[in-house]
Formats: sequence, structure tokens, C-alpha cells
Amino acid sequence: MSGNIKKNILFIIPKNDVGGAPKFVKEQIDICYEDGYDCYLATNESGWINETKSDKLKGILFDKQIEKMFSPFFLFTLIKYMRSNKIKLVVCNSANGGLYGRLAAFYLRIGSVYVTHGWSSVYNGGRMAFILNFIERVLSYIGTNVLCISNGDVDKAKKYINVPSSKIAHINNALFPLPHRAHAINSPVKVLAVARFKHPKRVDLLISAFEHIQHAELYVAGDGEQRNEIEQLIKEKNIQNVHLMGEIKDFNQFAEFDIFTLISESEGLPMSAIEAMSAGMPLVLSNVGGCPELINQNGCLVENNIESILKGIESCILNFDLYTANSLLLFDQKFNLHLRKKEFLLLYSECIKK
Repeated sequence: MSGNIKKNILFIIPKNDVGGAPKFVKEQIDICYEDGYDCYLATNESGWINETKSDKLKGILFDKQIEKMFSPFFLFTLIKYMRSNKIKLVVCNSANGGLYGRLAAFYLRIGSVYVTHGWSSVYNGGRMAFILNFIERVLSYIGTNVLCISNGDVDKAKKYINVPSSKIAHINNALFPLPHRAHAINSPVKVLAVARFKHPKRVDLLISAFEHIQHAELYVAGDGEQRNEIEQLIKEKNIQNVHLMGEIKDFNQFAEFDIFTLISESEGLPMSAIEAMSAGMPLVLSNVGGCPELINQNGCLVENNIESILKGIESCILNFDLYTANSLLLFDQKFNLHLRKKEFLLLYSECIKK
């Protein structure tokens, strides 16, 4: 940072749990702290981010009101907190974070960056999609930049939201690499999924596919509102090769497994798949959102049906060494935060200057 002058940056995320967006926030705190920023966090309650980054956070605002679609009380609280801590830039994550953060930044006349993470107004808006997209369009005008972390998010920003081109910044989602695989493929093959048990993830469909697989075991790290339905599915179909590991905070044991799977109705640029890529795992991903950007002879894009999922897993087994090598190569080329962090820091610096 120019002249080593401290700048105060606030990261807003409505839910302080385990997931892709919180992982993004955690590692952005790392690179900003290392660059001389004073980092602050606004979220719903104590949890994963502050527990792992307490030494790098100068201040934290906990308030459950952030989970509400709109709370004038929380907006007032947020503005007061930002003013008292002399925040110069707000990095907003998730729809609620984008709403509160950009409104507060606009009122205080400071910079704001909204990180898309897949545009929930598009994939989760339902009958309200038109209204939610309109709100996002208005907010894009009052915010400094909309940071799209995949080509798919850029396309949605232009096609569905009509974000002005001058407001769009595009930097691929990126993270620090994990330890990579150093052993041959297991027997039976160990397939990993890391996902919440809720829409738009299709953990149920992935598990159903394993009813037809004899030579592989599925390990699922995650939890959520559909937990009971998932357990009932396994029981009813008597599926013996599926293991529910539960939610594991800061999960990083990718190198213990052979193939990574993510079956979903919608995605931005999924952080868990990038983590798996950094560990040298072949990928089996639904052909949705930004997932095609993660496949280049290092795995398979599949349709959301059992036959396609089975073919994808079989291809990864047959081409295991090739896909492993290409996952490591593609990660370093496009998604290694050690190599890409200057792009994020430059964006933040420019937003502060604006």
C-alpha cells in the first residue's frame, strides 16, 4: 500500500458459517491484513471467520438483524459503526450484505465493492426475480464496483441485472493452495463432496447415483436443512457406500480423497471445487454457472442426472493421472491467490481513491 498508510476496510457477510463466501472473506482478510489494512467484520454472530482470524480483525460488529431482508435499525447501526471506525471501503458479500453495505457506503460517501458469488437474485429469486434483479441494478449504480468472480457472473450481470459495464470488475475467484495428493488412487476409490444440504445443491441426486456404484465410496462433508431427508434417502435405498461426515469447519483434507464432486442446480465459481483443484483432484461438476471455467482436461462437466454423473466419475477413474496433473496446472494458471492477490488489492485501492 502506498506510503504504508493504514486504510480501514470492512467485510460484510450475513452468515458467519462454513461455505464458499465465508472462505472468500477469510482469505481476503489475509491479503488485506498483509498489505497494511486494518480489517473489520460485520456479520450475524460469532463463528468461523472471527474464530480463525481474530488476530487479523481490529473490530467486529455482530448483529442478527443483518439476516433480515431489510432492517432500518441494522442499517442505522451499521452506518454508526462504520463512521466511528472511519471505514474507507466496504467489501459486501451475499445479497443482504450487498444491500446494507452499499446503502451505508453511499450515505457515508465511501467506496464499496459487491462480490457476486453467483447472483442469488437470478437463481433463487423465483417469482420475485424481476424485482430482486431491479434492486440489484439500482444498487449497482450507487456502489463503486460489482466484483464478478467468474465469467458466468459477468454474463448474468449484463443479461439479467443490466449492471453498467463501467461498474463491473472481473477477477476469478482465487484461494491459497492446499497440500496436494501424493499417493496413488485408493481402492475402493474415495469420492468427496463438500456442500450444504440445501438448495441449490443436489446432494440427494449424487447419493442416489452411488446406489449404482460398486467400486467407489462417497464421503460428504456438510450439513443443512435437508439433513433428515438425506438420511432417510440413504436408509430407504439401503445405500452402503455413502458416508456423511457432518459439517467440518475449515475442511482441508482434500488430499486424502481421489475425486471431487459438486452436483448443483446453480453455482458461481465454487470455492470448494477450486480447493479440490489446488489439491490435484479430478473434478466432476454440474454444467451450471461458472463450473465450465474449472474444467480443462482435469475432470468432467455433467448433467444433473444419474447416468451423466456415473459417466463423469468413471471418466475420472480411467484418466486419473492426466486429470490430476491438469488440475494442478489449471489452478496455478488461474486461481492461485498467491499469484492473483495483487488484482484484488489494486481494485480495493482504486475504490478507495474514487
